[in-house]
Amino acid sequence: MSTIETTNQIEVALAKKVEEEINQIVDSFMSDIKTKLRDNYGGRQFFDLKERRENGNSITCLRESELKTILYACLSKRHGQNMLAKKSKELISKLDLL
Repeated sequence: MSTIETTNQIEVALAKKVEEEINQIVDSFMSDIKTKLRDNYGGRQFFDLKERRENGNSITCLRESELKTILYACLSKRHGQNMLAKKSKELISKLDLL
């Protein structure tokens, strides 16, 4: 196996860890919405998203799965590369210790 193949496999594995971590964060948030809010206090199963500005864009009547998809996409886009970079640095630091 060449060094390039090994490096690619490591990057793919780290990217998968980032994806799993973001999924875990989103799943935890969605679970909290269900167990701590909806189950205890009732309410709708649909979500409305709107910008804070008075005439802001809005998305209405999102199902739980759609909200989850949007949250995952937002977090991945906003934090995914930074998470991958940090995990790569951490791995390199660990390897330097060996």
